[in-house]
Amino acid sequence: MPPRAPRAAASARPRVYLLYGQEDLRKRQALRELIEELVPPEDRELDVEYLDASGANFTGEALMSALRDPAMFSERRVVVVSNAGRLRGPRHQRTLDLLTQGIPTLPDFSTLILVAWAEEAGERRGKNPFPEKLMAAIRAAGKAVQFAPLKPEELARLAVTEAEAAGKKMVLAAAAMLAERAGPESYPVVQEARKLAAYVGDRPTITAQDVAVMVAPRPDDNVFHLLDATMSGDRRQALSLLGQLRESGMAVQQIIPMLARTLRQVAQAKYLSDQRIASTADGDQVPPEVRARLPQDGSLYAGGSPWLRKRLWEQARRISWSHLHQALDRLAVTDAGTKGWERGVEDPDLALELFVASLCETMQPAGASRSPGR
Repeated sequence: MPPRAPRAAASARPRVYLLYGQEDLRKRQALRELIEELVPPEDRELDVEYLDASGANFTGEALMSALRDPAMFSERRVVVVSNAGRLRGPRHQRTLDLLTQGIPTLPDFSTLILVAWAEEAGERRGKNPFPEKLMAAIRAAGKAVQFAPLKPEELARLAVTEAEAAGKKMVLAAAAMLAERAGPESYPVVQEARKLAAYVGDRPTITAQDVAVMVAPRPDDNVFHLLDATMSGDRRQALSLLGQLRESGMAVQQIIPMLARTLRQVAQAKYLSDQRIASTADGDQVPPEVRARLPQDGSLYAGGSPWLRKRLWEQARRISWSHLHQALDRLAVTDAGTKGWERGVEDPDLALELFVASLCETMQPAGASRSPGR
């Protein structure tokens, strides 16, 4: 066996890495690259150990014991903890305490990699996955890397790259549509790009029409389009979109909260726009006194993407405060009726259709001529 090339001293490397955030695809890639950097291929079977924090037998004592076992053949012992976000649960308080105390004393040959996947609710809100003391210990001994959502243009480039890897060209309009429909996370974009490459067969190019046929809009997209139609007073289009949502299998009890959430987001966007805050501004660019007036639950800056904010700002410009208040009030009455309020409409489908139709009537500009069906 040829001699190995000299390696950097083990003590010069970080002893702990935390990979967290919404972007699981890039997180997996970062984990793979770390393992490749730390342990030679022939040693990984024995010197890289994988533990699952969601497992019934996972304990802090077992984790610390694994971290203190010396490597068999490599210069470095690597322990990877998957589903690390689960450590926030009550049963893992001792594990968090042991980690906080133990990270500063890890042996030089040992590396801990904590991977918190995005399905954790806190991950989607962009919060730290662990208490501040543990986060401080991690940063002092190593690195905490947050993988934020990709921007729409980055998702589109990712789709083009994936199509090229499959031997296909994806036109820019198709890539943008795919990013909008399959985003904001990268993994579904990659999967859909692969599916489209197979769908076009011998054709060399993936078009926007292919995307429209093969990739369904997200429910949130249809809610946006539904509100767009109502804000334009287009009753025919609005009712058609409502029908599509119902035909896709979404219950009225799902649609009403989505409409309410979107309307509340439009209200936030309108308030921020009134304060001369652009949709492109990040949360830390918003004056504290303005940010303080946003709701804690559902704030546009708690995981909301720039792409989402752009759409909300556009809708906010098209609706007055009085119409927005009317829409929220009528939606509350609609919801109450479907839940048995005696002065409301009990039939869920009829109640939602009446809400959409009445909202279109409200939004129709005074004196404007109406086309048939409006």
